[in-house]
Amino acid sequence: MVKHSIYYWAGVYRDSLGKNMSYKELPRVIAINILNFDIVKQAERFHTSYHLYEDFEGFKLTDVIEFHFIEMPKLIRDWQADKLDPWNDVLARWLLLLGMVDR
Repeated sequence: MVKHSIYYWAGVYRDSLGKNMSYKELPRVIAINILNFDIVKQAERFHTSYHLYEDFEGFKLTDVIEFHFIEMPKLIRDWQADKLDPWNDVLARWLLLLGMVDR
């Protein structure tokens, strides 16, 4: 799924460069993956985000690339265990609505 997301991100980024455009004009592209399965085993959070950072000093290389993975099973699990408050978490509230429609 990670490679799948990168592949489609790259296509959107590449295709946004029109004829006679400068590379400086390329827009920021954000990939948002809403999944009905768990993919990020290293994190308990339902929402993880990724950017390109320098390995040793940790500064961001660019802001044109961003990936978000939202794992619905983790969201539902946290909600059922009262670990999140959808009234004070707008993202969780909207995602729970998506989950209701899916069921």
